Amino acid sequence: MSNHEPKPKRSKFIDSWFKRTNVESSSSNVVSEPSISSPNIDVEPQPSIPEPQNNTNALERDPGLRCAIWKYPVNERDSIRKAYVLLGPFQPELEFPFTEQGSQQRRFQFSWFKDNPWLEYSIALDRAYCFPCFLFDIEDSHYPAFTVDGFKAWKRVCGGDNVLTKHVGGLNSPHHAAMQKWDLLRNPTKQIETVFQSKSSKDIEDNRLRLKASIESVRLLANQLWILRPNI
Repeated sequence: MSNHEPKPKRSKFIDSWFKRTNVESSSSNVVSEPSISSPNIDVEPQPSIPEPQNNTNALERDPGLRCAIWKYPVNERDSIRKAYVLLGPFQPELEFPFTEQGSQQRRFQFSWFKDNPWLEYSIALDRAYCFPCFLFDIEDSHYPAFTVDGFKAWKRVCGGDNVLTKHVGGLNSPHHAAMQKWDLLRNPTKQIETVFQSKSSKDIEDNRLRLKASIESVRLLANQLWILRPNI
């Protein structure tokens, strides 16, 4: 009789190596994960630059609150300027507040609009601004007091030290150049007339020069007794 015991037969199925567990108990211990959904976040829409061609009322009228022209995209600045030109300077008629300046109470005067049609007033900041300088101002402003910061020293408007008169300056001042550009935008036909007038003046000058050269040539030939005849 052999001392060796017969070897157990191997199972033909691999799942016999694993013990079967209670499916119900295991399933009961499984914690169901809550479904994750995206939270409803109210994203505030970014303000878009208004289209002045369609809605000029969308532009800020108060000069103390509006955006500078040079901050707009380059391809939109001309349309923004034209929209503001249609609206004109902001000149509200109201009871202007007093401000203590020195020992006196002073305030903006509505009559200043008549003497300075380019002048504007900010209700929000109680300050004065220049409309044409705002239209054509650049980042390095020539007159930040009248385009960016605003002017409020009312006592310096009257008398010999008139700040408004100093702001206007002479014919070569930046304010005067801005006034001319503003006038051309208000009256587009003037710009066409200026171009034609400039071209006509140049044509007249050229024609006079040709006529003068022809006369001098004839005079020279006559003095030398040369016969004027066409070349054969």
